[in-house]
Amino acid sequence: MVATIVEVQHLSRQFGDKLALDDVNFGAQEGLVYGLVGVNGAGKTTFIKHLMGLLRAQTGSVRVFGHDPAIDSIEVLSNVGYLSEKRELPEWMTVRQLMRYTRAYFPAWDSDYAQELLDTFQLDDSRKVSDLSSGMRAQAGLIVAVAYRPRLLILDEPSSGLDVVVREDILDAIVRTVRQEGRTVIFSSHLLDEVERMSDHITMIDSGRIALDDSLQNIQDHHFKSTIHFRTPIIPGHPSNSGHPSNSGHPSNGSRTNGSRTSIDSGHPLTINSGHPLIQDTHPNPGHPSNKSRTSIDSGHPLTESRTPMIQKTLMNTVLSIDESADHLEVVHAVTPDQLADSIATIGGTVTHTRRANLMEVFIARVGRHSSGDVNQQ
Repeated sequence: MVATIVEVQHLSRQFGDKLALDDVNFGAQEGLVYGLVGVNGAGKTTFIKHLMGLLRAQTGSVRVFGHDPAIDSIEVLSNVGYLSEKRELPEWMTVRQLMRYTRAYFPAWDSDYAQELLDTFQLDDSRKVSDLSSGMRAQAGLIVAVAYRPRLLILDEPSSGLDVVVREDILDAIVRTVRQEGRTVIFSSHLLDEVERMSDHITMIDSGRIALDDSLQNIQDHHFKSTIHFRTPIIPGHPSNSGHPSNSGHPSNGSRTNGSRTSIDSGHPLTINSGHPLIQDTHPNPGHPSNKSRTSIDSGHPLTESRTPMIQKTLMNTVLSIDESADHLEVVHAVTPDQLADSIATIGGTVTHTRRANLMEVFIARVGRHSSGDVNQQ
């Protein structure tokens, strides 16, 4: 039976008027790598601080190895390796002194492994921490976090300050070694290629809430991007763009808008970039150039007014995001291609191409284009 290492239930955290974590549920099992992805300020570091016992849950509960890390810190932290985003290390020590200092607290410290990592990083252990570059500090912090082979390794933005070669070769190798030894890794990142490359399980965080929490395999198997064509070409720059109710955010079906994202009361996130009545346009000024390519659902458009209820009923339950151009729609969906094709056929459309969605496309569909600015492919 696989052991549960981390269990978080209904965790919420508020700083003044800001809700940093909102009813978060999360679990981590032994021997897997968990990637936390979200933009800066999404709540990743706040979540990690709760796992480390640096913050106590205001609402809900946090258990690591069955203990509350804010109360039973010795039981928890003696089995956790941690690299913080800020790389807090004693400035006055040399790297060699840092290794000796850390070793004194951990009987299981592996000196040979620590030296192997120093050699791999080509890190001069005679240098003072205060003289290290940001990349070197990250390397030193990483060695300290993993050299005693903890049961749980927690890394907060571990790639920060590391060049591409170090990030892709050495960091990957360390995480791979930890996983092969049956231990658990939880790391946060805004680099989607890194998360996709290293993780077994992905958790997307947006504004303190979990937007998606699933295995990488399931995400890859159940998210697709398809191209849809209609019999009549889509008309760009339709005059009704300037006065269509969608420009002020349509209140129908109890939906609530946030930038270019529309969340439906069913809980199904929907990102649409068009003049569909479910959408609030990206730019609030109807005359702004960014709205010129938007389309509308007036007479003459292939998606006519009479089809609006059918579109709302169909797309709301099958499609996560829609990008509309002059002659086709690009949609990201979490239903099978056959199911999408059947649904689209009912409103006169044809699916002409389908492939698996990449993680960036899934992130934008689940979280929203407005939140993807700090999230990168590389």
